[in-house]
Parts: sequence; C-alpha cells; structure tokens
Amino acid sequence: MKVKMLSRNPDNYVRETKLDLQRVPRNYDPTLHPFEVPREYVRALNATKLERVFAKPFLASLDGHRDGVNCLAKHPKSLATVLSGACDGEQWKMDAPAYGEEEEPLHTILGKTVYTGIDHHWKEAVFATCGQQVDIWDEQRTSPICSMTWGFDSISSVKFNPIETFLLGSCASDRNIVLYDMRQSTPLKKVILDMRTNTICWNPMEAFIFTAANEDYNLYTFDMCALDTPVMVHMDHVSAVLDVDYSPTGKEFVSASFDKSIRIFPVDKSRSREVYHTK
Repeated sequence: MKVKMLSRNPDNYVRETKLDLQRVPRNYDPTLHPFEVPREYVRALNATKLERVFAKPFLASLDGHRDGVNCLAKHPKSLATVLSGACDGEQWKMDAPAYGEEEEPLHTILGKTVYTGIDHHWKEAVFATCGQQVDIWDEQRTSPICSMTWGFDSISSVKFNPIETFLLGSCASDRNIVLYDMRQSTPLKKVILDMRTNTICWNPMEAFIFTAANEDYNLYTFDMCALDTPVMVHMDHVSAVLDVDYSPTGKEFVSASFDKSIRIFPVDKSRSREVYHTK
C-alpha cells in the first residue's frame, strides 16, 4: 500500500533570526481577490485627501535665539510685530518677515531670569514679562519700569486687560491667581484655587471678567470684584487645561487641554458646545 505524506521545507516559514519579520503565506491568485484594483484605488485616493488635509506649508522662520523659546506674544494692533522670550533670559521684538526674506530682531533685551510668559499692552508701547516676578517694560528701554511680586513662587503666565488696560493678571505655581494695578506698581488682589492655574484670559467685552485654565480639568470664570466664588465652572475636559482664549464677541471662548482636545464653551454654560480632538 502506497501512502502519500505532506512535507514542508522549514526555509519557507522559519525565521533565520528573531529580528526577522514573520513570514505570512499569501495566495496572489487574482481570482481570489476580485476587488484588489478598486480597493487599492480607494486607498490611494484617501491617502491623497488626508495628505492635503494635514498639509502645513512652511512659510518662514524667525531665527536668532540661542536657547529654547519659552513664550510668545503678538502685538494687539500690529499684526506684523511679535515679542518672544527665551530660556537664556533674552527678549526679542521682531517684525514678521515678508516671503523669502531673512528676519533680524528690532530690539534685544538681556534679562537676569528665565521668562515664562509675555504679553503686550493694548494701547501703549509697554509689555509685561513673568518668571520669578512680573516686570513691566518700555519698548525702548533695556531695564524694567517696575517689578511686582506676591510670594516667592515662579509665575507662569501674565495677561493685560484689554478694556481696563492698566490691569493685568498672572498665574503662579503656588496655585495663586494674582491681579495687579500697573499705575500703583503693586499687587491688587489674589485668589487661591485647589490646583495650579496654567493661564488666564480676560473677556474683551466685560472689563472685570476673566477665565482661568486649571490643572483640575476645569475652567473657572471669575468676576474680579468678587473672587470668593467663580461665576461659572466649565467642565468636559478629561485632563489638565493648558490654554484659553476668548472670541472677539466675548460670548464664547476656546480651550486646549492635555487630553489632545480643543473645546468651545459659551461663557454662560458649563458644558462645551463643540469639541475637536487629535489621535
């Protein structure tokens, strides 16, 4: 009696080393894959669409800092003017370059500390920086006009009030939100939250209203005349809120979080009306 036995060559399926990819047997018979060509066409079409969606054309670069740029601010009225602060203690005032042109800073200020935040005055040629303290600078001077502090912890963000332009607020690492009056060169008020606030943003239509982005996944809208309790607590993020900015109408604001999402909130609602997220 004749018996037929199956035999396989190990060279066809065994890896030579553990670093080799696993061999997967495939049958390339076109009769078994009738939709191969349409499937590949759809894949190529989708890849082309996604490439256009995620395309980010590079226009220009502003070079010159010798260390990492830690904070950036735009001029409230001049779209071409940009202020930057770096970890080496330098501040640069630059004009956005035209296409294909190299850019040089208009003015460089060498400071004594690391700058973690910067913001420009809405009307005057004055800007503020923060780090170990809040410094008020004139654009034409190399030393601060005045310095303000409340406590010993570092300050992570500073923002000017767009209506009452002599007011500004800052966030400190000791969980404080401190408000300053630039005319008095002294701290005005402060509120202490349960966790650290990353940044604040003033409402451009209501002078004394501001919103704070907090590490406890929430945003808090305060009236600076009554800091004991927030006007509204905005929830929906599932990780620390990193940044916040108001719309020009003052009716809505947008927030960015460590949970890789961007949410749009109405000022008078505790829940977001829109969410955008990445992978």
